[in-house]
Amino acid sequence: MEETSQHPLPARFREIKGVLCLALSLFLFLCLFSFSPEDPAPLLKSVGEPSSTHNWTGIVGAYTARWMIFLLGLASFLLPASSLALAFQFFRRPEFSLKTPRVFGFLSLTLSLAALSDALIRGGVTVYGATFPSGGILGAGLVRFLQGYFNPAGTFILLIAWMMVSLFFIIDFSLVSTTEKFLQSVREGLSAFKGRAVSFFTGWFARAKAEKSPPPVIEDAAAKAPPKKAKTKKVE
Repeated sequence: MEETSQHPLPARFREIKGVLCLALSLFLFLCLFSFSPEDPAPLLKSVGEPSSTHNWTGIVGAYTARWMIFLLGLASFLLPASSLALAFQFFRRPEFSLKTPRVFGFLSLTLSLAALSDALIRGGVTVYGATFPSGGILGAGLVRFLQGYFNPAGTFILLIAWMMVSLFFIIDFSLVSTTEKFLQSVREGLSAFKGRAVSFFTGWFARAKAEKSPPPVIEDAAAKAPPKKAKTKKVE
């Protein structure tokens, strides 16, 4: 009885974590999608005179969305997406656990995406008349620091490498094995294409040759037979 009573507890805790991550994901999505710069936020200036909260999740959602966009910009949408992915992992994989390397990789990936957003989308993003840095103040500050030492080209190289290294900590991703699988797929595709191309052109040449050659002449059997000799009659 003790063994059977111990098994449901980890599963129950796992389901609770999954439900909490799913609820957090939905909350953050609603916060960001219904964001309005007119909503009040502590320590941040609002656009216009805030009369009421426009955010679908209330004043808490307005504060949350304002600070997320202010700090991370477009990379803020990675937070609800990752929370949703965590919920599915807790529901589907009993062995899944949120370890320190994955948390570190996620934070690193978020910063690298914020910096890439700011480097790619210059001039910021305008939402309801208010302009925000596309990578937030964190992404903009990081890009400004890197460009001071590496210029734009070097900054792009470093940010892309940073993002790929961050993915190594989050998922089971190997660049070598992925490249080998890709090259194997390319070789198989080229081999199949070569076989079909050879088959197609062989058939096409055969049909073209058959159309150009004259049709065989079938001679009449009576015409081919030798002429019969006339019989002479005897005169008595």
